[in-house]
Amino acid sequence: MRGNFYLGGGSSETDEENVWTEAFIPGQTVAFWPFATTGAEARRTASNWFSSALASRGRFAIEQWISPADHDPALPGVDVVAIQVAILSTFCTSYALPTYSNPL
Repeated sequence: MRGNFYLGGGSSETDEENVWTEAFIPGQTVAFWPFATTGAEARRTASNWFSSALASRGRFAIEQWISPADHDPALPGVDVVAIQVAILSTFCTSYALPTYSNPL
């Protein structure tokens, strides 16, 4: 997989709006990995939040990975991998986008 990494840490789609705008383009297929979240129910809750938050940005196909065993690790057709880890979100795109630069 070749691509860029976008790191967010605002704990919400509003706080991370600039990085979400760069990383998520309507029409993409997004794999959401909430593996740092403990327990399947918490992962489902995180996945539901992510799907809802992303819905306001347009149409996306979202693969919610509650367990890695449920999906193909080769990520066929996936454009962006979104990894939720505690209060940090990481996005990796499988194709080159302009690199996000923090204006601070």
